[in-house]
Amino acid sequence: MAHAAERNILVGHRFVQPNDDLALRADEVGSFSNAIAKVRRLSGAARIVARTLLRQLGVSPCSIPKDGKGAPVWPPGVVGSLAHTDDIAVAAVALESNGLSIGIDIEPDVDLPDGLTEIVATPNELRRYHDGILRSRLLFVAKEAVYKATFPLDRRFLDFLDVEIDLDKRLARTRNGMNCQIFFARGAHLAALAIMPWADR
Repeated sequence: MAHAAERNILVGHRFVQPNDDLALRADEVGSFSNAIAKVRRLSGAARIVARTLLRQLGVSPCSIPKDGKGAPVWPPGVVGSLAHTDDIAVAAVALESNGLSIGIDIEPDVDLPDGLTEIVATPNELRRYHDGILRSRLLFVAKEAVYKATFPLDRRFLDFLDVEIDLDKRLARTRNGMNCQIFFARGAHLAALAIMPWADR
């Protein structure tokens, strides 16, 4: 995701380790008190990545608890996003002074389960894209990233059909008029980073 560096966004990843749940700080653990051990481990791994990136930003590593809606609470002056699969955790952070909101998501690079294509893709996307794209998780991971980028700004839930993706232009537009740039990284996993300048709210 080279374009992230151009925007002064730091992105990192970590393969999840057995004791990553121990990385959760005392004031973070409460957010996961009812979570199973696997969720705590994945969440700890994502926070290890985030704290490493915060150091690179010149921000003292700190707790990143969840708010009442489940979104991470970043320190003052920072925007960011977390995501994980069963075996890898990712994070993206930037300084608030950059005037951006960001969202990141990651999924295994395997096809969607049967029956989910029509839930994820809008009618326009069903007409525009071939079966290979529609069956893949490309639109899914992009829309998850867009939701994470826009939710801190308006606190509104977005369904998959509330987001339209233009893969040629690498742009996304939400039903409520927000616009995001989308960048992808693909290997064994498929990751998407959504970037929304505040001016596009």
